[in-house]
Amino acid sequence: MPSHEPVSPGAIAPEAVRAQLDRILTAAAFANAGRISRLLRYVVERTLAGEGDQLKEYVVGLEVFDRGDAYDPRLDSIVRVEARRLRAKLDEYHQGSGKADPIVITIPRGSYVATFAVRRDGQASAGEPGSLATPIELAGPVASVAPTAPMGANPPMPGTLRGSTLRSAAILGAFAGIITVVLVAAVASRHDDATSSAQASTGPSIAVLLFQHYSASADDAIVAARLTDGVTTELARLGTVSVVSRASASQYTGEMRPAREIAKALNVDFIMESTLTIESSNLHVVARLVDGIIDRKVWVGEYDAVASEVRELARRIATDSAAGALKYRAAR
Repeated sequence: MPSHEPVSPGAIAPEAVRAQLDRILTAAAFANAGRISRLLRYVVERTLAGEGDQLKEYVVGLEVFDRGDAYDPRLDSIVRVEARRLRAKLDEYHQGSGKADPIVITIPRGSYVATFAVRRDGQASAGEPGSLATPIELAGPVASVAPTAPMGANPPMPGTLRGSTLRSAAILGAFAGIITVVLVAAVASRHDDATSSAQASTGPSIAVLLFQHYSASADDAIVAARLTDGVTTELARLGTVSVVSRASASQYTGEMRPAREIAKALNVDFIMESTLTIESSNLHVVARLVDGIIDRKVWVGEYDAVASEVRELARRIATDSAAGALKYRAAR
């Protein structure tokens, strides 16, 4: 049977994952499945953004299915019900019209985090000729590694394994195992670098609240979440300011509380409040930094962009707001 190998989200180019997502959502199986289509797009985008640990039932209910503040997952099972429907639809798709697709997207039971796998075509089992893997994009440069002694049962190298001796198969299997370890380490290192820069900074601290989009559209909610995640990540990478985690800041989403109370609870100097307006594919953002002590706006940035420029927009907002925070602090 065809098989597929799960890989780290960072090991496959995000563009390849999004292309596979579009392929799935335009398939006949998803033609009249609006709810689960929104759910799938949301969890895939959040997973690609590195926010899989925040994909909890309560958050999904609020951000995908527009549940209000009174939403209680114990009483309202919409997320669990739609997740089961989504898993069934994905199984149907991957066993039907999508059986030849290069990437497999699944939502494991007991989780709302998307997993991505490289499909292995053909009837041959692992290690035999005919078992091909689609190439993956490495997260960063990988040093050459010489094969060592066999490391047990490992997946074969991408491409057709040539040669029939047991020694050749074992060496290639060991080499694949080493590359996998290096790849995962590269992804983890990139994530740790961003986190460390935030923790090491002695500059002003900022909490980025979820961008408010004032829309019932699930697609708009995804853009708002991507911008929030992007600005948080870019602020951490700058190293000139510190930024609290998305998980800590998100608990105050939608709460009508004074900025000083939120700032005190999160132990930060500034709160970033932002609004997002989407018309067609055009984005308009107004971002504000509020002094957490005196509850006064000290910096405002206004931006226009198109939907395909979310990453660059997040970088601009992070750079400008960090500069605004530093300038304000220096003037006090």
